[in-house]
Amino acid sequence: MIKNDPLLTKIAGGAQNQITTVEVTSAVNDGIHTLTITYNGASVSVSYTADGSATASEVAGGLEAALDAEPLLGALFVASVSTATITLTGRVPGQSFVASWGTVGAATVTNTQAAAEAGAIPPGRGVIARSTTYPKQCKLPATTDHVLKVINATPTAENSIAYQIAVIADLNFDGVVETYPAVYTSDGSATVQEIVEGLQAALDAQMPANTIAITEDNTKLIFTGELPGLDFHVTATETGSSATWTIANATDLTSPRFLGVAALDRSFEQNASDELEYPGGSAVQVLTSGQIWAELDAGVSPSIGAQVWCRLNATSPEVRGAFRTTQDAADCFLVPSASWASAEVSVQGGKRLGLLAVRPSRFTV
Repeated sequence: MIKNDPLLTKIAGGAQNQITTVEVTSAVNDGIHTLTITYNGASVSVSYTADGSATASEVAGGLEAALDAEPLLGALFVASVSTATITLTGRVPGQSFVASWGTVGAATVTNTQAAAEAGAIPPGRGVIARSTTYPKQCKLPATTDHVLKVINATPTAENSIAYQIAVIADLNFDGVVETYPAVYTSDGSATVQEIVEGLQAALDAQMPANTIAITEDNTKLIFTGELPGLDFHVTATETGSSATWTIANATDLTSPRFLGVAALDRSFEQNASDELEYPGGSAVQVLTSGQIWAELDAGVSPSIGAQVWCRLNATSPEVRGAFRTTQDAADCFLVPSASWASAEVSVQGGKRLGLLAVRPSRFTV
């Protein structure tokens, strides 16, 4: 399946511990306040009886102590308290539980982080670094890993001057950064609304489709990336006046690093569908440089010279981590460190494969 090493060993990650908060919002004098934890079909309740001048903080502290004293719950999570809020942090990644309040007093229960098990990774799929927090782990890409970039551009109004603005980005995905300029000349009674509306129309006429959405709210221009991993910049000037521009990143781009392609390994296990995969939590061999047969997206055939995109969001028969030659709205991200080595399609185990040439990745935008 591989031509030319090297291989990188990572752990199939993605597991996370459940975190639940219980904020006591109302306490009852001399009342028996109860919190019930349900897990694996069993329930354990703890209680605290308030005094004659009950407060939410008193009840939260009493219940936290009761949770700590319950051995059946000590193995499930760590309880801590701050003012009137109890935080329950699961001890085991992937293990979930439900907290519910009783009938005395009141509390708000919030699951701030859901439990998740490490995801399995089939061979031939693209994998990304999980995060800088977990540098030894990899995972299949997902839309939740990516945050699209947003830039706001706010002008001040001056009469009868030329406002100039430009988007700077590689929107043809050919490795060349282009500039997309627009100019609008304000009238003799200029308003900011007039200026941003005029520039939006001028920019829309310049921009390639499905790359950067440009909107305005009567006070500023808003530039929003439409593709995961797409970076861009905005510059603006005005001619011969005291008018000014304020350019600010409203949302910074986040896109985890593409590591490579999961390689075939003899230690694979079969899942319930009799397919080979690296189980969650196991060591994954990732090809970072060389040629490898990679899984193709549904209905896609490779073409030498075509772009390489990796799927983030999948609707059957699509699968996350599969590769294709064109973008698919915001469901894929570009992999500039890979190219198609052949137009041939190979079928193995019912999967269509294309030959990818992978280079060490600098895809870290």
